[in-house]
Amino acid sequence: MVSSEDLDTLLRTALLPGDTGYYELLCRRLAWWDSSRIRSWSLQNGYTLYHRRQHEDPDFVFEVYPPGVKPQESFFPYPYEGGFKGGTDPRIKTPPPFHAYAGHRATVNFALNRLRRHVALKAILAGSEELRILRRLHEQGVPRSIDDFHNVIPVLDILPCEGHWLAIMPRWGTMPLDPSLDSVHEVFHFMHCLLKGLTFLHDHRIAHGDIKTSNILVNHLDRDFFDRSNRFRRLLRSQSKLTYAFCDFDNSTMFSPSISLNECRLPSYVSFNTLPDQVPADTAQGEFDFNPFAFDVGMLGVLFCHEFQYLTLIAPMLAPLLDRMTTRYIEGRFKASEALQFFEEEVLTNTAEHVMSSSLPPKTATGAFDTFDRWAGLDPNFVDKWSAFREPPVPLHLKFLISKMSSTVESISPSRPSSHSISNFTQNYKTKSINEASIGDIGACVDLLRKTHGKDIETLQKVAMHEKKGDEKHMYVPLENLCRTIATYESKRPRRYLVTTNNKHFESESYSTGSLMPDLCVLEVDDREVTSKGVNLKDRKVFFRQIAAFAEVKKSHKDDPVPVRTSATLNTAQVADYAAMLFIGRPFNLFIVGLSVCGTRFRVGYFDRSGILFSEARDILSEQGFPIFVSVIRRITCDMSNTDLGHNANIRMLEGHTYYQTEYPKFEIDTGRQPYYITEGRPLWVSFSYLGRGTSIWVALSSDGAKLVLKLAWRREDRRGEASIYRDVGQILGMARFKDGGDMTWRHRSGKISIKSIRNLNPEAEFKRNVILHFVGVNPIGKMLWHAKDDLEYCLGIWAAIKGYRRLKSKGFLHRDISPGNIFIWDESQNGKPAPCDDEIGFLADLEFASFLNTRYIARPRETVTRLPRGETVVTPILSSANPINYPARDTAVHSVFEEVVVPKSNIDPEMTVSDGDVSFAARSVFDNHKLNRRGWAVASHGNSEEITDIVDLQLHRERTQST
Repeated sequence: MVSSEDLDTLLRTALLPGDTGYYELLCRRLAWWDSSRIRSWSLQNGYTLYHRRQHEDPDFVFEVYPPGVKPQESFFPYPYEGGFKGGTDPRIKTPPPFHAYAGHRATVNFALNRLRRHVALKAILAGSEELRILRRLHEQGVPRSIDDFHNVIPVLDILPCEGHWLAIMPRWGTMPLDPSLDSVHEVFHFMHCLLKGLTFLHDHRIAHGDIKTSNILVNHLDRDFFDRSNRFRRLLRSQSKLTYAFCDFDNSTMFSPSISLNECRLPSYVSFNTLPDQVPADTAQGEFDFNPFAFDVGMLGVLFCHEFQYLTLIAPMLAPLLDRMTTRYIEGRFKASEALQFFEEEVLTNTAEHVMSSSLPPKTATGAFDTFDRWAGLDPNFVDKWSAFREPPVPLHLKFLISKMSSTVESISPSRPSSHSISNFTQNYKTKSINEASIGDIGACVDLLRKTHGKDIETLQKVAMHEKKGDEKHMYVPLENLCRTIATYESKRPRRYLVTTNNKHFESESYSTGSLMPDLCVLEVDDREVTSKGVNLKDRKVFFRQIAAFAEVKKSHKDDPVPVRTSATLNTAQVADYAAMLFIGRPFNLFIVGLSVCGTRFRVGYFDRSGILFSEARDILSEQGFPIFVSVIRRITCDMSNTDLGHNANIRMLEGHTYYQTEYPKFEIDTGRQPYYITEGRPLWVSFSYLGRGTSIWVALSSDGAKLVLKLAWRREDRRGEASIYRDVGQILGMARFKDGGDMTWRHRSGKISIKSIRNLNPEAEFKRNVILHFVGVNPIGKMLWHAKDDLEYCLGIWAAIKGYRRLKSKGFLHRDISPGNIFIWDESQNGKPAPCDDEIGFLADLEFASFLNTRYIARPRETVTRLPRGETVVTPILSSANPINYPARDTAVHSVFEEVVVPKSNIDPEMTVSDGDVSFAARSVFDNHKLNRRGWAVASHGNSEEITDIVDLQLHRERTQST
């Protein structure tokens, strides 16, 4: 078979089953595999590709087999082979030995290596997240026996091919649960393998993201889909010779090894990349982001529940394991290592040998993982002993929230004037409107575009009208070509360039964002990287901080992010996630500007810490819309300053620094009063949340020569600033020393930096989501507990922090957020000297949630934020609840935002009080009340002491685990 297409074209075309052109794309990929040049390339590298199976049914063109190959003796990591005895039904034609299905994307093929062993070859896009992950796995080496196997399919080699890569792995069998398992021992072995595999992945900071039986392999191989009757596989399983492994990492994400599992977050829509019936409900209630590692554990728990929860009556220890793996209280969910430890120390040791060897009862329907009672019928003493692990029923209030839905997206148009309109916020910076561009004759520019970019315009029209097969990726290059001509019109040298992000790797420097990336980015680049054909980014790193704005592209106007009539789209959530990503790259931005292009319709989006504003939709190619599109692109690429695009006017980049330089640029921060501060290096930490506090923490040098830690965060208007709490507490040994802080005020005009002032709203107007930019400067500079140089420094640091807490309590304050991230050890390298005394070796910081003992807080619903679930549409909560859109209850999920209200202690039922802070280290009483579904609870001073004890216990556990 002859194929003139290269791998680049085939890999960059992404279609799903059901998409127009899907079947044709698969055939083109198969033709590439079967081409003489790829077969020759494979032979030169030692691999003989399988042959295509000829069959009258067109569906079988995706099946391949190695002609004339017989089973061989096994040696690891290659699988056991053979065992198929053939069927008795003459109507079923038996496939040839070792026949294989090429997959629903045809990016995988199979071959025999020089040892005549079966291998799988997977085509991987250069620069992709999957390639990074497979390289990390390849670095771990190839196991030579089951004893040193980590239950993740090993990577034998990664070879370059036509500008991309082919990953080589041993070919193992599919359908790991066929033939059906026969004993509890076989069930436990299957679970044990997967828990070890997931722990290995998470130890290397790899979140799988798509755990299901079709992504699990078994080390036995014969004919795909004919394993149910394979007696040899059943025999191998009974002899404990089978093992299982995770595979398929194209939905996976790898984080930096230095990041704690608790700190890793991904935008919620990433969780929708897998089937909805195999995931926990971590993102079903309007969450904006999620922890992918906790999500992995939940997915594996759901798989275990679907397959084995009916066995709790004969193996009761499955009940606490499965409940803790799938609990909806994510902070209390097992980590993979904890689930593995519990399985080995509790499940295996507390299950009798006669139970392990017993046959499985007939499998019964148990229903969903979150509705089936795995504890029903168990011994009351057992239930009482393990009651702390038992998942309570879904509370009524949660069922009520999930049953409600409303939409709060606001569209700005002349027919519906608004005080929040996009044109208003530009007045604060004395800029032109976003569509007033520096082009002498916009009409002439439009005419030039129509003459010189006829093919690009035609492509946009055909994709929007569904006349051109494929997805929105066909729109990227035409849009990039149009925007490049607009930016350089009249020989203009643009400040920025709009480029496609497909297959480009961006360095976040502050936080892993996984594969999150908008379709097109407005980049600030070095002029030396600009050629006549565009921007060349192949030879250098590209940083998130270079992105000044973005554009998200959809092929249909139906994906418009603003709800029309009774529908909304996932695009709203996506653009909000991209805005959050840009806030990570540019933490000093007050807002982000982005474009949404749906078909030929576009809108300008404005994103700040209180929500989203969208402009009126315009058609790019219409007589009225094309000039506006030209003006907007020209303004964003050429005319607007970084301040116009959201950078805080009080903060300036130092002379000679740029966003595209390799070293992180330095900034001068003017808080509205003396002293000013200059940052050193990249931020110590940046919040991932979009509508949260937007915290960023920096090492900074003040103009009076003091080196300190500077924290910037948005506070609610109705909440007390952290700086005032520090002032009330005063200087305490064992606590971070307050140096400066308060609400930031504008440098060139009066008033605080708030969303009201940024949007140019009336200061007296009611605006429930108003937040104010707040800063706090403290010293000394500390390091995390787990970075202590030895046990002595760790113990002295903890003891100093405990004494600091006691002094804080003696002044009548509760910290209310004691967690590992808020206890520090004196950093001699940063402070330039050792700690003056033992009481300063360790210290507490972050008083944002601290309160006076005579003040209590209650939580009351402030507003309801709603989003649609996976699979259909998601609406990001923004400015107002005008014109709500109602959806059927089955399609909705609701997330409530609460506010604190100070109430005199004598006027409140203690049962209604709440605590803030890190729930992972809250006192036992918090969990007891939470488990009882009480409306709220008070945390006494002993609760903070208990939290410190938990942190010490955590460190001991960390060291014990590492030494093991």
